[in-house]
Amino acid sequence: MTSHPTFWETDATGYGSSYFQIYPSVVDISGSADLQLGVTINSGDAGLLVDLNDGEGDEWQYLFGYGIGPGTYTLDQPLNSPWGIIAGPGTFDFTSIVAYHLELDPGATDGVPNSYDVDWTSLSGVNVPEPASLGMGALGCLFFASRRRR
Repeated sequence: MTSHPTFWETDATGYGSSYFQIYPSVVDISGSADLQLGVTINSGDAGLLVDLNDGEGDEWQYLFGYGIGPGTYTLDQPLNSPWGIIAGPGTFDFTSIVAYHLELDPGATDGVPNSYDVDWTSLSGVNVPEPASLGMGALGCLFFASRRRR
């Protein structure tokens, strides 16, 4: 793992992960609907996972996909739909995230772990509009545009 000014780079073979402790500070993403991960896969294929830890002992895991090849990606997962609950009673406190865990599973070929080079560029809580909402917004703009011409 190499720390660059605006991203972390992982260049390795086989499963790899990095755990980042934020505590005693906390991060509040309770106003967000989605967890958004930005990555650039420079080489290899990646299975990308992120675990969030709250201050109450809960740990939720989000799967962003397996077999993702080279390219730059912005990937979203709904906050309230984790892929797995690793620890805790299952009620996650999004007002007090104290740690996160970045995981990369490149799989294996003929039993030999695969190599990869990945840049982790961002991790944040966001509100991503649904495609239907975008369409309705566009229809509303068309409606107002046509009204003004009359």
